[in-house]
Amino acid sequence: MDDYPDTFETSAMLPIGGAITGAIEVEGDLDWFAVELEAGVSYSFAVSGAGAGAERIDDPIIALFDSEGTYITGSDDVFPSTRDAAVYGFVPDESGSYRVATTSAGAETGSYTITANEIPEAETDDFDASPDTTGTFGPGTPVEGRFDYFGDSDWFAVDLEADTPYRIEIETETPGAFESAVLRVPDRNAGLVFGASFQPFIAVADETVFIDVVGTGGDYELSIEELAPDAVGESPGEATSLPVGGSIADRGDYLYDTDVYELTLEAGTAYDIAVDEAASAPGTDPLNVALYTESLDGSLPLEASSSGTPYALDGFVPNEDSTFYLVLQHEMRPVGIDYTVSFSEGTQPVVFEGAEGNDVARGDAGGDILIGGAGNDLLIGLAGDDRIEGGDGADGVYGGSGNDTLSGGEGDDDMAGASGADRILGNGGDDLIGGGTGDDAIMGGTGRDRIFAGQGDDQVMGGADDDDLSGGLGRDTIVGGVGDDRMGGGFQPDVLIGEAGDDEIGGGGGADTIGLMDGNDTAYGGAGNDLIFGFAGENVLNGGTGNDTLLGGEDADTLDGGRGVDTFVFELYGAGVTDVITGWETGEEIFVSDISPDSVSLSVDGADVIIALALPEDGADALIRVTQADLAEVEASLFVV
Repeated sequence: MDDYPDTFETSAMLPIGGAITGAIEVEGDLDWFAVELEAGVSYSFAVSGAGAGAERIDDPIIALFDSEGTYITGSDDVFPSTRDAAVYGFVPDESGSYRVATTSAGAETGSYTITANEIPEAETDDFDASPDTTGTFGPGTPVEGRFDYFGDSDWFAVDLEADTPYRIEIETETPGAFESAVLRVPDRNAGLVFGASFQPFIAVADETVFIDVVGTGGDYELSIEELAPDAVGESPGEATSLPVGGSIADRGDYLYDTDVYELTLEAGTAYDIAVDEAASAPGTDPLNVALYTESLDGSLPLEASSSGTPYALDGFVPNEDSTFYLVLQHEMRPVGIDYTVSFSEGTQPVVFEGAEGNDVARGDAGGDILIGGAGNDLLIGLAGDDRIEGGDGADGVYGGSGNDTLSGGEGDDDMAGASGADRILGNGGDDLIGGGTGDDAIMGGTGRDRIFAGQGDDQVMGGADDDDLSGGLGRDTIVGGVGDDRMGGGFQPDVLIGEAGDDEIGGGGGADTIGLMDGNDTAYGGAGNDLIFGFAGENVLNGGTGNDTLLGGEDADTLDGGRGVDTFVFELYGAGVTDVITGWETGEEIFVSDISPDSVSLSVDGADVIIALALPEDGADALIRVTQADLAEVEASLFVV
């Protein structure tokens, strides 16, 4: 049964200065209320969700009509933080009966509270919205006030003590009457935005601040209480001791909470330090976690580990016996997110340095250091963030899991990063390099290298000589470097840059960006809406499947859009140079820029259309030949910009 009539001829009355709680029972339900207004008086009307969770409506709409049913005004999401709706400052020309209607902005159902208030003259406001306010309160001394009209802002002064946590609360007689609050510090031009709910916070100085509360109408009580100190120390001098093999569970207790743990480490011993936390809401800022030296003059960040721990430092080995401080800064994260910090001895790293022979060395679960030296070495890092250097010779260098740093050295090396975000440098020789999974950074160096980046958003540079480069799965950036390179992007949107040499580039799947720099290059965009730049050299540009954009350079290029409705752009011209467009299809467009329209002319040469761009200062025209095309169609598709 509908609680309030879904008709303009409603019997429900909305009193001025009162509130009604109702419900949108089904999708499309519209509740109507009659309200008596007096000419020349300013009024506000507001609607907000009532109750909690699934019981409340999150996004209401409000509308005002005259006695004849003519729409006057309405709104949605007046306060973005709460998505409430309101009409403020309506002054009727005539006294009489009006109508207010409310519903949901979407398909949701739930409860709401709707209010109507008369807006008093400014001089009747109980508390000013400025530092001149007469309102004060403090711990144990709450203050009562009234939102005199919709959008009323009341300021209250309160004295705070440095490094003391506080909680502010507000209670209202009318549901939905409170909208938002801000802590203001005019002397420092600083503040803290609470929004629609107060969260515990810590005072940063002994000072007087102002709490600015905003509401829609009705009485309220504002209070503040001093909270117990955080169980975990907030500075190195108050740090909480965390022994080796121990763990501590805690949470962010208030805004800008800082938790500091003291750790004692012995030289030469490997340690694992981790901070794991409960799931937080999407969009929540990450913790700022770092390990500081005792003198606080240096720090190491804790970052996501390959095992999935959000903040970890595995296999850390100090050079001397030291005290360190693990610092967690919660900043503006929501209060109450649980976390666990743990400190334990880790796997001792394997440190190996080869000599002249063909060495074989395997790491362990720690951050190993394997250096091959001369000879054809086999070096395998296994788990952990390893550093492996092949040295001279044809080496096998394999990182394993973890974020590894691999260097092949001189010689024709076989290298693979496996899982993790690896940094791989081939150095000299004709190297075979595989990135594996993870967002890798790979550089071939000198020699004819073959690089297969694998899965992940990789950065690949071939270096000197003629390289074969493949991005694989992921959004890759591939730069050929010097030499006649062959490059392939893979299945997602990639960036491929040819640089020096006569390169062959294939974008593969996805909307790729391809740049043909120096040399006579060939580019094939593949599937997707690709963007291909010709730049210098006599290049061949083929868009492949999709609606591609091809930009010719200053030399004689051949441009074929492939399948799809393509766009051809010319910005650089060479006197006496002819660019050729093949595979012309109806609907495609040609743009020429940095030239006067009077300098552009069209003619027919057999089955082709010639676009002549006059360059009088250079002594010869630049030409664009559109093969197998109709003159009228090309003329209609040519734009001079």
